[in-house]
Amino acid sequence: LVLLAALASAGAAALTCVAGTALGGLWVGIGSAAVVASAPVSWFAGSTVSAYGFETVIGTLLIVLARRARPYRAHGALAVAVLMLGGGVRLSIIPAFAFLAAIAVVASVRTVGQLLATVGAGVGGLAVWLVPVVFIQPGGISVWLHAVHVQISDAAHQSSVFVAPPSGAVTNIGTFGGWSLVSLGPVVAVGLVGAVALAGARIVTRHPAGNIRLRIWSRPSEPRAGIERPRYQHTGAILAAAVIPPLALVTLGQFAGGGDVLWYLAPVTVLMLLPAGRLLHHRSRGVRLGAAVVATVLVAGTVGVNVQRFVAGPGILPASVMQHHRNWWISQRLY
Repeated sequence: LVLLAALASAGAAALTCVAGTALGGLWVGIGSAAVVASAPVSWFAGSTVSAYGFETVIGTLLIVLARRARPYRAHGALAVAVLMLGGGVRLSIIPAFAFLAAIAVVASVRTVGQLLATVGAGVGGLAVWLVPVVFIQPGGISVWLHAVHVQISDAAHQSSVFVAPPSGAVTNIGTFGGWSLVSLGPVVAVGLVGAVALAGARIVTRHPAGNIRLRIWSRPSEPRAGIERPRYQHTGAILAAAVIPPLALVTLGQFAGGGDVLWYLAPVTVLMLLPAGRLLHHRSRGVRLGAAVVATVLVAGTVGVNVQRFVAGPGILPASVMQHHRNWWISQRLY
């Protein structure tokens, strides 16, 4: 089981590279994969018996399918099958990534036959794990459905902003914020620097911030082959579908633990590296070279900090923070 978890974490990093390349170019793909692979939560999920790595694999694979879906192709059926199979890992994967699968379906399904095949793929993906569960579970599907209902209800009454006590909801949001800050803080800083540099380059050079054909919301290296991508397949739409539903589930529902960061780590990392990725395709050669050097150094520094925190650090937070800033929200043991 540990080997499977390790393979899932490795596969998640590889698919993050593919997804990042599809959305922002090769540099964004490689940089995103390096950040995700080196994140302490990824290392931990890959070195213990954990299913979190599989959630990242499913999310990034659906991003790729949603981006690459074309009319009359099988992307939609494959996306639905992957989504339903993911329900066997954790049921909440289905609502978390349903919008990504929907994008692939809308972009690819054009005939009744394709629609039926897509429905069949979904039913097949669900049956692969649900049928054995029904046969193994004493009492059958009714007992299993009751257990699922109890689990969801208990989680909601502990931390959901809709039904839980205010203290539970606040603790849940604080836990989510603390883990997100320490896991995504460095790459968010890189993203902010890139956004400022992008705006500065536009002002100084008096040119658009990048080649008009290489906009931040399209993939630079992809041959269009005469096909114009619809709006729901633009980078912004796909990243919104990949980030917003998982964030809504963990903030409005329950943030069960640090591993839940892996639900949105990959798409948020890709989003943060897009400004730097666009600078690498600026019309000015000097801007391109400078951006390549600075952005690569910042990403390498982020990877180094991540590795150090997992290998040598006493915890995900620096010891100095825990010792000298005990009153800080993020250093409290509650979160």
